[in-house]
Amino acid sequence: MKRLFGLIGLTYLSVLTVVFYLYSQLTVICIFVGSLALAVLSIVFLILKKKKNLRRSLAIVSATAMCASFAIILYTNYYYEPMIDKYSYKEINLTGYICDEIIKTENYAKYRIQTEKIDGVDEKLKIQFTSYTDLNITEFDMVSVHCTVYAASTNSLLSDGIFFKTYIDDNFHIESTGEQHFSLYSYAVTARKAMKSSLDTLLPSDYSSMCSAVLLGDKLSLPQNVSNSFTKTGSSFLIVVSGMHMSVIASLCLFLIKKLTKSKFLHFVAVSAFVFAFMAVTGFTPSVVRSGIMIIISYSAGIFLRTSDAVNSLGIAALILLLPNPYAVGDVGLILSFSATLGIILWSGKMYDYIISKLALKSNILKALLSLITASLSASIWIVPFSTIYFGRVSPLVLFVSLFVQLAVEVLIVCSLFASVLYLIPFLEFLAYPIGLLCGLLSKYIIFVVGLFADVPFSSINSNKPYFYVWIAVSIVLVIVGYIIKGKTKYAICAVALSFATFISGCFIHIVLTKDNVSATVYAVNNGIAVTVKSNDNVSVLCCGGSAGNTESFLDDIANDYNIIDFLIVPNQKNKYARYQFELVSEFDCSNLLVYDNGSTDFDMLSDYDGQTRRSFGNDMMFTLNLSENATDTVLCIDDVVYQLVSGNGGTMLIVPSSADISKLPDDFRNADFLVLDEIPKNESLINCKHLIYSNTSSKFESDYNSLIEICSDVIYAETNDVIIDLREGVLCQR
Repeated sequence: MKRLFGLIGLTYLSVLTVVFYLYSQLTVICIFVGSLALAVLSIVFLILKKKKNLRRSLAIVSATAMCASFAIILYTNYYYEPMIDKYSYKEINLTGYICDEIIKTENYAKYRIQTEKIDGVDEKLKIQFTSYTDLNITEFDMVSVHCTVYAASTNSLLSDGIFFKTYIDDNFHIESTGEQHFSLYSYAVTARKAMKSSLDTLLPSDYSSMCSAVLLGDKLSLPQNVSNSFTKTGSSFLIVVSGMHMSVIASLCLFLIKKLTKSKFLHFVAVSAFVFAFMAVTGFTPSVVRSGIMIIISYSAGIFLRTSDAVNSLGIAALILLLPNPYAVGDVGLILSFSATLGIILWSGKMYDYIISKLALKSNILKALLSLITASLSASIWIVPFSTIYFGRVSPLVLFVSLFVQLAVEVLIVCSLFASVLYLIPFLEFLAYPIGLLCGLLSKYIIFVVGLFADVPFSSINSNKPYFYVWIAVSIVLVIVGYIIKGKTKYAICAVALSFATFISGCFIHIVLTKDNVSATVYAVNNGIAVTVKSNDNVSVLCCGGSAGNTESFLDDIANDYNIIDFLIVPNQKNKYARYQFELVSEFDCSNLLVYDNGSTDFDMLSDYDGQTRRSFGNDMMFTLNLSENATDTVLCIDDVVYQLVSGNGGTMLIVPSSADISKLPDDFRNADFLVLDEIPKNESLINCKHLIYSNTSSKFESDYNSLIEICSDVIYAETNDVIIDLREGVLCQR
């Protein structure tokens, strides 16, 4: 079997992905039943002595699928879950060191700690936390920390082996011991920081951040509007360090080495060393490691007088990445990298040969351009299904963006590398400036083109809609019919037209039916209140407090459908009403940020807050915000308490914080349809509502329950499930 490792590795990857993202008893049972069915089928072929190659393939797939299922089940049940049960929601004392580059922005810094001891016992864990103040700690400093840790539910963290997060609160304390942890990786981190510093010096911030993103994978430094443009057009893979970037770097290295020697062994050694160094500098991200492994295997084939097979190399890379950590499939970059590479391997060459045979191209330049186009097209087509499922949105323009931008990105990678390295060499520093100028022009072009496509109507379509799945089903049926009937050329035109018509009509019907939709979500955040109001076009956050352990689920719910927050209202600076404010400002483009601050002396003060408009308000006052065409929020401040009355076409919702006094509210506030609170207010008997939603700890709910049912007979506790209210109809959608 020529592609044994390819079959094993890709099967292993596929099964792990299915089990990881759809982890349930039913999923595992289905995989085991399917594996047994394949095993039985291979035995039948063995008895009949037929289809030898197919028989072997079925047996290998069956065995690999079972092994992959066992691997992730054992990893989950005997390593991950016991670790979570042992430490999650616990206060601990730990000693360890900062194990990676500290990611800093204007608003926050992210730290990763590798523990050595927890509560005096040897324990190796990775913990991430975010600080909004300068901690005066550098990379690889030894630290002692007292904190409460929470399970990290973000897939990208789990894929890196980071199972826990902690947050800055009253119990948090960190102190540097004054010692440094020695690691070879620290040299790579130092090199990465030096290269970033070079680019920052040579270029304006927007362009240097683009260069850092394509060369080093530092997407967080990109301005929010630029990052949003890449997200909307589905072209984020162009600025994530991946196989394309690694191939460009390796090709450049080989080109330079060939000028010095013709020895294939030295070529292999030099390229391998360069590839490994680049993997280290980019933080050993899965997509880069995958590409690096394939490149090393490819160049090693020449040493051993063998021909490397791309599919086998891809399978070997999958096994090397996934055998130590099955949760590595949680990195969406890894999935997109493997799918794009497989698409290029299977389709690019065939597409290239077909077009060449039809057009009879002679020019080497046109052939090179065609090769780039077919590779980009193949990769993009294979990426779309996975990115659509993962991100819940699809961009019809991703293929066009790739065609216009990919070549510029590849050139920018090389130029950024030369500029950042040459600037660090004293006697060659002057050469970095003209190359830096070219980097600036390329960055400007990329930002302009992607921004231009992002502004096109329907550049990004939410795929979590019924009509989208109807369109997918119709398209699949049309493809199947196309393989059965004759006259495929005419049929293909009709099928494409029908598929397009299905999509457009479904989109139009959905817009008509949902144009007036307005809903409010009260999140299960355990200790505090977090509320959003959503319409088709926008989202506003009216309160953003709660337990630190619920930060990720709250942010993820908003990020599933929105990149921009119209209004972010912080009614109180206590954690139970404002814990998530810094994450929201950091992760989203907030058009309007309103913060209650009764100690301010200038309530009309406007200040530039990371590109957003920030307004402080205080004292006794009332104002109304138009959240959307069909919803308003009336904010009433009385005696340092901020009440909010949200009005939709069919219902009203009142948010009441602690220390409230209902007797001070106007009648229209007292007669809201839905009441949201986390503590029994004074004079609660004066309020009249149809539904009461309580958001606090379970112990507090039990102690307050008797008082709550006196306020309203229908009491809903937001304990584990979010509560969703349809403000157009004035009814509960989910409770």
